[in-house]
Amino acid sequence: MTALIYDQTAPRKSAAQERGAYPDPARRVFINELVCEGCGDCSVKSNCLAVVPVETEFGRKRAIDQSACNKDYSCLDGMCRAS
Repeated sequence: MTALIYDQTAPRKSAAQERGAYPDPARRVFINELVCEGCGDCSVKSNCLAVVPVETEFGRKRAIDQSACNKDYSCLDGMCRAS
């Protein structure tokens, strides 16, 4: 039998923030849709479900769903500078 354990700190940190056991950061990340090229590198690098595609008049862009954001800022690791 083989067991694969994937330990991700972001969900544990997010749950601790909801309980008040971990400080909630005052900083939030937003993506400027006028600068975003829609490449999706922010979601690829972070593997975060809070980075969602949004259809705009300029085409498909990315946005961060603040209610689902775990505030680990891993989406900033992408090459895009719109965030």
